[in-house]
Amino acid sequence: MNRTFLSFYRTLLPSTLRVLSGVCFAIIFATAQEQIPYYAFTNVHLFDGVENAIKKDVVVFVANGKIERIGKKGNPIPRLYQVIDCEGKYLIPGLMDVHTHLDNLAAARRALETGVTTVRSASVPAFQDVALANLVKTGQLAGPDMIPCGIYVTPKLGETILADTRLAPLLSGVQTDDELRLLVNVNIDRGAKVIKTRGTERAGLPDTDPRQQTYTLAQLRVIVEEAAKRNVPVMVHAHGDEGAWAAVLAGARSIEHGTFLTEETLQLMKERSTYLVPTFSTLEDLTLPGGDYDGPVLHLRGKFMMPMAEKVIKRAHSLGIRIATGVDNNTHPTARRA
Repeated sequence: MNRTFLSFYRTLLPSTLRVLSGVCFAIIFATAQEQIPYYAFTNVHLFDGVENAIKKDVVVFVANGKIERIGKKGNPIPRLYQVIDCEGKYLIPGLMDVHTHLDNLAAARRALETGVTTVRSASVPAFQDVALANLVKTGQLAGPDMIPCGIYVTPKLGETILADTRLAPLLSGVQTDDELRLLVNVNIDRGAKVIKTRGTERAGLPDTDPRQQTYTLAQLRVIVEEAAKRNVPVMVHAHGDEGAWAAVLAGARSIEHGTFLTEETLQLMKERSTYLVPTFSTLEDLTLPGGDYDGPVLHLRGKFMMPMAEKVIKRAHSLGIRIATGVDNNTHPTARRA
């Protein structure tokens, strides 16, 4: 049986089906360009994301950019509908990747072709996510719909200082209230729809301790409050508990990673409806040879962190904390970040 998967939105954008694979892929993008308002996708097996079952041989009717209804094979199809034979392939809801560093055209295409129809950026070096979001929105590029983040609000910008001439005052660091506000506003001016900042150090570098807090509660509040003035939420990188706790108190929309969260912090997240975005796949990557962050220290670190993260995820789920997931890379087969 051909297990190639097709993807669709429950509420589709005007380009109709964003992601289709196999023989249907080229057909859909060609017809989408013609703005045909009615489609009937026949000979398809459907997983709708609601029922834990595959619906065999159904017909999916799309009208004016939205899924209208699911029909049965053999029933007559009104002449109004453009019929597209999916040749027994599988249709699933479009996947969402809410923590990605997607920053190039090829990666956008790979994401789309693997079923990812919506992504939330978790920072890029120079506003590539903003550009990609605009290209997709205007129909110039076949790619997932993007919520761009812009550049990382982090103590040291490094080469990212070159992303915008207004960042020149931040060459020596991003620490004071005014520096934090400047970077938040440059991001939003450039088109960021979410701000990403740091609560703790990284896990993917051997000389950093991912449990160590970076920005303080006071600094995180400055970032969240400045972004809130322009109705932009904040996501906070935090493996360690202290940094995550401070981020939740500061008003972060989500905690990214959350490997070492304690019961106290999880309860606070539940109380404040803060999302947890675990990136479990990147922790597994640390344990595997090869990649950008290879080495014995990281192998051991990954083996130590994986069971901790698994415990946190299970406890968060049991508490009813909202959980979303992301791959934490730029959709390159060998890319890894933590």
